[in-house]
Amino acid sequence: ETKFENVTKYARSASLSPNGKRAIMESRGEIFTVPIEFGDARNITQSSGTADRAPIWSPKGDKIAWFSDKGRQGYALYIANQDGMSNIIKISIEESKMAWNPSWSPDGKYITFVDDDVRLRIVNLETKKIKTIDVGGNNLERTGIIMNWSPDSNWIAYEKSGSNNFRQIYIWSLETNLS
Repeated sequence: ETKFENVTKYARSASLSPNGKRAIMESRGEIFTVPIEFGDARNITQSSGTADRAPIWSPKGDKIAWFSDKGRQGYALYIANQDGMSNIIKISIEESKMAWNPSWSPDGKYITFVDDDVRLRIVNLETKKIKTIDVGGNNLERTGIIMNWSPDSNWIAYEKSGSNNFRQIYIWSLETNLS
């Protein structure tokens, strides 16, 4: 039976598109884009029974990425044109069972995320290869570590707990650490 449901109060992971005309968000396992002023809301994933989460815009606003357990084989990273319907690419996140806080590099070539084992991971979108760049201090941090890109896409800054349990700032170099 098809029914309409207002999912507004369940919205999370909201962010504004680079041109400021639409916002993207997750609500009850679906990904939506909504206009800031004019136009219609769009259900990008239309995948009832699937948990789609953590949507983000590409730097140019022409693509979106999100994590999904579509097919029930564990989560994968999905990338599609901003309409969500065309040029869909699926990238396995390998041994990661969940993912949080994705961040797209300003040059559009990489996405970082934190997984269920608090690994800080980087995905090369061209080769579809994933590398672990660091591991968080404790399990409580997996949803709280946010990796921030430098404007030239060469550095990532993040904070995590050190061995003394104090938060510390780390800087990772794409040039020297990506094989």
